[in-house]
Amino acid sequence: MESHDYDNRSAVEDWEDYFAKWQRRSKSVRTRSDAFLDISFGTHLRERIDLFPAHAPTCTVIFIHGGYWQWNHKDEFTFLAEPWLRAGADVAMLGYPLAPEATVPQIIESVKRGVAFIKDKSEFEIVLMGWSAGAQLAAKAGSKADKIICLSGIYDLRPLLDTPINDGLGLVPEVAATCSPFLNPPQVNCLVGVGADERLALRRQAETYSAALQAREVSVLFREWAGLHHYSILDECASENSEVFKDMKKFVFS
Repeated sequence: MESHDYDNRSAVEDWEDYFAKWQRRSKSVRTRSDAFLDISFGTHLRERIDLFPAHAPTCTVIFIHGGYWQWNHKDEFTFLAEPWLRAGADVAMLGYPLAPEATVPQIIESVKRGVAFIKDKSEFEIVLMGWSAGAQLAAKAGSKADKIICLSGIYDLRPLLDTPINDGLGLVPEVAATCSPFLNPPQVNCLVGVGADERLALRRQAETYSAALQAREVSVLFREWAGLHHYSILDECASENSEVFKDMKKFVFS
C-alpha cells in the first residue's frame, strides 16, 4: 500500500513493535481470574466482549479498537484495562466484524448492539473510548453512552474515498457521509484527543470534529498531547501517571 495522508504505519517506523508489546501485555491481563472472556452479543464470531470488573466500580468504560475497520482484534488491547480498573471503572473490550466481510455501516450497527448489550447489564454510567477507527465507531454509537473519549480518530470519512484504505471498505460518497460523525455529532459530552506528532490529517480531523461538537453546543474537551504519535498515545493511555490518562480520568470521573 502506497503512503498517503492517512497512512499511520508509514509515519511510525517501529509501529510493529508497539503491537508486539501490546499483545504481550494484553495476554497477561487476560489471565485475570475475575475476567469474563468472549461473551457473545451477536451471531458473528467477532461479536464478543471481554469484561473486567473493578473492585468498587462507579462506571463502565467500553474500549473500541482501531485498524481502519479492517484489521486488529480486541484481544490485542486488553492492556488498556489495568489503569481503569484501579481507578474504579469496570472495563469491557468490544469486538466487531471487519471489512471487507462487513461494510462500515454494518460494523457501526454491530458496535451499537454491543454497547446496548453492555448497557443493559450495567448499573453504572457508560463511557465509550475509541482509538483511530474505533473513535469513529464510538462517536457513531455515542447516543447510547453518557460520555465519549475519542482518540486519534477519523470523524469525516470522505477524505478516505481516494486512498488505498478504501480498497477494502468500498465506500461511496453517500455512505462515507452517512458514516461520518463530523456531519452529525452525538449530543454527548466528549473528550477529543490526538498526538501532536500524528499525521497532519488526523490532527485536523480532531480539530474540526471538536469544532463541530462545539457548534452543536456539545460539551467538548480538546487535547493535543505533545510528543505523541498514533501508537505511543496508547502507551500513555495505559500509564496512570501520564498526562493522557490523567486527562481522561478527570473527564470520566468529574
